[in-house]
Amino acid sequence: MKFLSDQNVKNILTFMDEINDLQEKLNYAHLLHLFEKYFGYYRSEMYLFDQNYNLKPLNFLNIEQKAIEEYFNYEQTDFNWHPRRILPLSRRNVIKIFDIVSKEDYENSRFYKDYWEKYGYYDLISMCFFNKEEIFGCITFSRQKTDHLFNQADVMQLEIISRFLSPKIWESLDETQTDLFSANQCHPEKDIVGFLSKREKEVLELVQKGLSNEEVSQQLFISINTVKTHLLNIYKKLNVSNRTELCYKINQNHSKIVNEQRIVKEHL
Repeated sequence: MKFLSDQNVKNILTFMDEINDLQEKLNYAHLLHLFEKYFGYYRSEMYLFDQNYNLKPLNFLNIEQKAIEEYFNYEQTDFNWHPRRILPLSRRNVIKIFDIVSKEDYENSRFYKDYWEKYGYYDLISMCFFNKEEIFGCITFSRQKTDHLFNQADVMQLEIISRFLSPKIWESLDETQTDLFSANQCHPEKDIVGFLSKREKEVLELVQKGLSNEEVSQQLFISINTVKTHLLNIYKKLNVSNRTELCYKINQNHSKIVNEQRIVKEHL
């Protein structure tokens, strides 16, 4: 708690008290306004995850509709900010963008230059929500380049709030929304490759077939350097160092899934 000031702690407790005092079902727009009121998080986006790990919007605060629409249609080739993919690798509830990418790489990425910078985004921090240790949703807060960067105090207070809010948000979801999350648990084979972008999955599939970087580039009509970039991203996301480790991990995961499915069938 050394990163939290007395005011930080007071804000957290007051925030929790106000949530506990609500007499009606949790209102997501009101929740985002409370984050602005007590913590100064003036721009935020709240999502659920569906069975394919896609983001399903719940509410936004001070975000342009056009920016949201473009984000969902953007082909993130060199950088992919997606809490559902990043957080399981970090083993944390809260993650800052500069925990996973350097400022230099971020500012030179197509994602930042072509999209993020245009709408005034710069710094990002995401807080995820859990049900039985499975992530089912998140809130992402953003700041402009002229604002102070998110710091360790932000991480710590959001870690505390995540644990407080997770059961309350889960209880506030209707049956249709919880069905989206339940579908996640029915597809364990996606736990690994689900963290990858569409293009990264295509590269992975060809690498598993034994194709070289040059052959992958010819198949996908991309440069060899782009193939190498995708591979490095895949290695980082799956916590491996080379092709051999990558293929071994994917094969081990597949074997585990097949075995689990066999066990289930034997008990039917």
